[in-house]
Amino acid sequence: MTTTLTAPPRWSRSASYEWWRLRSLSSSWALLGGALAVSGLVAAFVAMAAREGAVSGPRDVVATALSQGGALGIPFFAAHLCGFLGALAWAEDVRGEAATTTLTTINGRTAVFVARTITSIVVALLCALACCLVVFAVIGASIGWNTALSDPAQLAVQAIRTVGSFAFLTVVYANTTVILRSATLAVFAVLAAQFLAEPLVRGVVLLVPSLQRFIDELPYLPFGAADSLRAPSLHDAGFSLLDRPGTTAAVAESSVVMLALLATAAACFRLRDP
Repeated sequence: MTTTLTAPPRWSRSASYEWWRLRSLSSSWALLGGALAVSGLVAAFVAMAAREGAVSGPRDVVATALSQGGALGIPFFAAHLCGFLGALAWAEDVRGEAATTTLTTINGRTAVFVARTITSIVVALLCALACCLVVFAVIGASIGWNTALSDPAQLAVQAIRTVGSFAFLTVVYANTTVILRSATLAVFAVLAAQFLAEPLVRGVVLLVPSLQRFIDELPYLPFGAADSLRAPSLHDAGFSLLDRPGTTAAVAESSVVMLALLATAAACFRLRDP
């Protein structure tokens, strides 16, 4: 009887390969550039709103801009573009010959999944930090650097919230792509869940008398909870967890959603044929 020895997963090779692969895609740079451009446009809009009196006080202006306009109800466009990058990382390697080639080259499904997940999250964090720098540059040029830096602690806290929201959406997009085995379906599913399903659930609960006992649970819908973390004071105060106790619950729920998606995607990737 002959024994076939299989080389162990090459973690360093896998990480290097994923980093090179993501950098070599022109669409990666297009999405990153789009996220930076959107961040600059949103910051310019916030600065204009501040001049019109819609946002008062330098602290609120900086917080609103760093939240990517969350306090004004602006969708998190930059983070979604970064999330598309997470879906793109898996777009070609969830099925077919491309997946077989990657697994043959790296020799280990776990190594591929871990390396690609970590690479996507790191890129998302770097993109989020770059977007925060762009926002701060625009706001600093608008209201003055000394004014923008008047509360550095608050500045750091808001930046951390925004960066966390970027990471959340990237994990959601990437792992949904693995589960559905299609980047297109994943993008559609995530956007539909956030902008169609959750608002529909809110509307039904608010309009149906027998369901109104669940109103207090509405802020804890997954995307609403995650989105509230970046917005220090949404116009719809009823769905802002930062203006009342509940921030910890929102962070915990977002973490549970990410871990559940990671576990499901890892199981799908390991057990399914390419």
